[in-house]
Amino acid sequence: MAHKDHHIKPYDEGTLNKLEIFERYVQNWIPTFIMQPRIAEINIVDFFSGLGYDSEGKKGSPIRTLDKIDSFFWKPYAK
Repeated sequence: MAHKDHHIKPYDEGTLNKLEIFERYVQNWIPTFIMQPRIAEINIVDFFSGLGYDSEGKKGSPIRTLDKIDSFFWKPYAK
């Protein structure tokens, strides 16, 4: 079966809009789960995630999701 590589071209405007909606969704739902002490693990499954970046280096859904997770837990070293 032939493999079609969907990541050899830049994301189009529709894809970028979808990614922004998805990113806001993740931003708003992660606190719903991490603020509950009885939840020890969260599994996020993105069956359409792809490689993470388009041909121009724009972030896809897996990288955007990781960025949102990091924003809740990652505290950069401050002087």
